Amino acid sequence: MAIERTGRSTPEWDIRRLGIGVDLDGTFADSHPYALAVMSQYLSQIRGEEVHLRVEDTLDWDLAKHPLVADTPGAKEFLKQLYYERTDVFQNAVVYPGALEVICDWRNQGYEVFFISGRVDQYGIGQATQDWFKNLGLDWVVDENRLIIRSPGVTDLDFKLGMITRFNLQVFIDDRPSTMRDFVADCLMIKILPAQPWNQNELGISQAVFAPDPRRFSQMGMIVDQSQGKGIGPDWRQIDAYVQETAQWYYFLESFRVG
Repeated sequence: MAIERTGRSTPEWDIRRLGIGVDLDGTFADSHPYALAVMSQYLSQIRGEEVHLRVEDTLDWDLAKHPLVADTPGAKEFLKQLYYERTDVFQNAVVYPGALEVICDWRNQGYEVFFISGRVDQYGIGQATQDWFKNLGLDWVVDENRLIIRSPGVTDLDFKLGMITRFNLQVFIDDRPSTMRDFVADCLMIKILPAQPWNQNELGISQAVFAPDPRRFSQMGMIVDQSQGKGIGPDWRQIDAYVQETAQWYYFLESFRVG
């Protein structure tokens, strides 16, 4: 897919707009219920017993590590096909509550929003994802090349970090715990980890925002804010609040740069 930036800027000031990167699955798009239903049907057939995988019981980001998947012959291979060689999981994804409204608000506020997905662009997955956005009425995501999907052979971490740097993003939102641990980029001001059970299990927190470089927020520590308890699905109102606070700081700093 072509990757181009529109380069919009305010007419009065040469202030760079706040850049936001948004992961898809587990962050904006909820593909888990459909995927877990398909996986449950497969496991039930192979194991000869009823299996019902639930999102709230998914305690690791990598579903291949789920005990029932790990212990069932052929299950890992089926799971790989499900996510990397089929389009139905992504075609049947739904938007998390509140996410669409927040994204549209950010668009209207002039923020530069990019969807940066670890989905691999093969077997029609890229086209299916474009069609999914258009069905949501978000044609601008496709038309303005704001949807970036990983190429085969590139790791999720290297791909997303490269896009953060390329597009000079200040905010990145992703549900993968390792992403929050390993992302470091000079341009990045905050990383937002949406509420999901696997984050509660691995990091002991539900939804949090991290400052990769606390010097950018002298009054804040590495974990700027966090919510406790079991989280199932992102709280997009809280995510928006994090972004709006970051925007105030960002434009404050930008005013000094151009002034």
